[in-house]
Formats: sequence, structure tokens, C-alpha cells
Amino acid sequence: MDLSREIMGNISVNITELKHLLDVTPSSHNIMLVGNHGIGKSEILTAYFSAKGMPVTALFLGQMSDPGDLLGLPTKDEATGKTTFMPPYWFPIDGKPIVLFLDELNRARPEILQTVMDLVLNRKLAGRPLPEGSRIISACNDGDEYQLTDLDPALVSRFNIYTFRPTVEDWLLWAEKEGLDKRITQFISANPELLDRSSDTKEEQGLEKDPDRRAWEKVARVMENISDPKQVHQKIVAGIVGVQAAAKLFLSLQKGLLTPQELLADFKRAKQQLDNYQLHQLSLVNDTLCRFFETEQMETMERTLVRDNLKAYHDYLAKNHREAYAHFVSLVDGTGYKRMLQFINKELPKTYDPKASEGKLYQFWMDGGFFNAEVDKKMRNNGFMKGANCYCDGGTGMAVMARADPLIIRRIIVREPMKADETYYLRFKTVLDDASREFYVDYLEYCPKEVYDNPETPEDIW
Repeated sequence: MDLSREIMGNISVNITELKHLLDVTPSSHNIMLVGNHGIGKSEILTAYFSAKGMPVTALFLGQMSDPGDLLGLPTKDEATGKTTFMPPYWFPIDGKPIVLFLDELNRARPEILQTVMDLVLNRKLAGRPLPEGSRIISACNDGDEYQLTDLDPALVSRFNIYTFRPTVEDWLLWAEKEGLDKRITQFISANPELLDRSSDTKEEQGLEKDPDRRAWEKVARVMENISDPKQVHQKIVAGIVGVQAAAKLFLSLQKGLLTPQELLADFKRAKQQLDNYQLHQLSLVNDTLCRFFETEQMETMERTLVRDNLKAYHDYLAKNHREAYAHFVSLVDGTGYKRMLQFINKELPKTYDPKASEGKLYQFWMDGGFFNAEVDKKMRNNGFMKGANCYCDGGTGMAVMARADPLIIRRIIVREPMKADETYYLRFKTVLDDASREFYVDYLEYCPKEVYDNPETPEDIW
């Protein structure tokens, strides 16, 4: 079975959704996670189940050459004269449930997969049942660069299959909490496309390095020992994430970016640097600042000092950089940064009023001509609408200001009345000759007519 083609219709989940999935899925269900290597599948599963007191045993099936590596070794039962299998080292003989993580499932030899079939079907290994409550989770690599084994449809049918795609923001939050080098997190925040290797990249020789999450963690650990990056250090990093990614990283290190600690410790000094920033740089500052509040590092700073400087930064954006202020508000009002929102609500209740901020932003959009009833109507008559005020990019996890971007536009697919008791389908049909091409949709909207076709007010920006 061509798994890469098979998973195109599978559901994609990020880290938060994966945890919810694990919470509600019965232990008797087998789960398959599909994704590139180096995105943290085993680490996330280990952390999740360890917190619940369940050990995780990872078996790398692609490295096994014989079914005995999985089954254990045969031995003679002197009492019965029959052959039995000694349990392998990982098998829980204490009767307590475990999490069996079958990594590289689609890189395993066919004879290994036959053993796995019995395991996932009957939850037994050589006739020996897994303890009640045990879980079986497999992982498959996705991509043409891997040497993969075709999976039997009967085996695939035994799994609930999900494409695992953790967001860039997932990794950045984790990196902040782990205390990874700030230069690396700031670089990834500014270049989210470099966090994971491109699905289009071919490792024809198997020796070409591409960046992934595991590699960037290695780079961060290396950079902890480098205060003054030099050319030789770039070569070291290139051996971890590849030549191109390393070159971009070291170019960025020459420019630098204001850190949350610098901003919150002395805003007057930080302002000198902020005055020279463009919108994309201010957006990065917003991103890193919000993530900083979600880490324990925030607790090391004096609370009054943080409050005063955060208020100064808020007022600075509101007065001088309206679009960056809109981005800041969208981040704070989102659900991803709960600690920052709690801090603001407690320490700055009069400074930051969500309703008042929304009113200011609305006026900003109106003054900028981003909302114009006549223009909006003409566009709708031709089947289009301007971009939304703000949306969360599923690939990066970051907020995207779309309303003022002429390159972002919404296509009206259909206008139809919908009844509560009826089922509606939206079908897409490809007419391309190349079967490898994929169709991408950022998001779909259901919008009431009184919102998008109100003769008195512009489109509802929220």
C-alpha cells in the first residue's frame, strides 16, 4: 500500500489535539501517527504517558532483522516438551499495562510486519497477552525519500490513522520552557518554514542534511557554548541542519533582535531599537514576548518592573504602530497565551480593555479604507471577499493579519439557504493530469447573510 497517497485524506492533528485524542481513545484502539522524522513523536508520547505513570517502550521496527527480535527466543518447556518463546526484554512480566510504541512501522521487514499483525489484532505476542489497559501506538514515516515497505491493507485497517503535524508555535513554546538558546527560538520565529524539512526535499544520497525539530534542539545546545559566532561555528551547525539553514541562521545572528527580557527590564532603552523596526520585526517581538509569559523565566523578573514596561510597550504600539498593535491584540485575545492574558487582566486592567481595543482596531481598519461597503459589495458580486482581519496559520501557529494584504483574498464558493434538518456536502474534483498534485484549503467559513451583505455597515471584522 502506498501510504503517502493513502494518508492524504487523513485527519491532521497538532500536539494539543493529539493529547485530547489520547485522552478519549480507548486503550483497545490502536493508533497510527504519520509524519516526517524528527518532529518529536516519541518524545511527546513519552512525556504524556509518563505523567500518567505508564512506561513507554519504543521499538524501532526498521532496525529489526528477525521476528525473534520482537517475539523473543524459542525455548523448550521441559514439563510439556513443547516449544515456547521466552519473553523479550521489554515485555511486562509484572502484569502492569504499558505503552508499546512501534516506530518506523513502514520501514520494517515483511516478516516483522507479520508478527505485528498478530500483536495489533489479538494484542498477544507469541500467545502471551499484553496486560489489560496496555496501548499500542505506531509511527510511520511519510515521504518519497524513505525506503518504505508497502503495508498490508489488513494491517492498516487495525489502526486509527492520523497525520501528526505539530505547529511551529507548539515547538517554540516547548523550546522556551526547555530554556533553549534565545537566538535559535527567535530565528525559527522569524523563519518558521525552516523548522521542518520540506516535503519536496529529496535526500538522494542519504547524506544531505535538512533541518528538523530534533536538529534545531541540537543546534541550540551547541550555541549555548558560543557567545561570539564565527565561520567555523557555521560549519559545525551546517553539519546538523544543512548548509542553507546554517547560512540563514548566521546571517540573522549578525542583525540581532530585541529579547523579551530586554524590553521588560528597560523599555526606554529598548525603544531606541524599536524605533528602527519594521512591521514584521515588531510582530516577532510580539510573538516572543507572548511566549515568554508562558515560561517559568517570567517568574524570575520583578513583577512591578514587568508591569510598567509592558504598559509602556502597549502604549507605544497603540500610538505609533497600529498594525503591530492589532497583531499584539490578536495574540493576547487568543487562547494560546493564558498566562499573559491573566497577567494583563490582573496588573493592567485599565490599560488593556479588550472591548475598547477592538473599537480602536475597528476605527483603524475604517480609517485605512480596509472596510468600504461599496468596494466590499462589488467584490462580493464577483465572487470574492477581502481577507479576514486575523487568522491563525495552521503551519506556523502564528497570527496572520490578512485584511490589509492585497495578496490574501477569500473566494465565495456558494450562497445557499441551509436548513437545520438537512445534510449538505461540498465536493472537490481534480481535473489535473498529475496525480501527485495536492489541493490546499486554508479554511472554510459559514457566514450569515446579515453579516456579509449588510447595507448599513461593512463586513463584521471579527
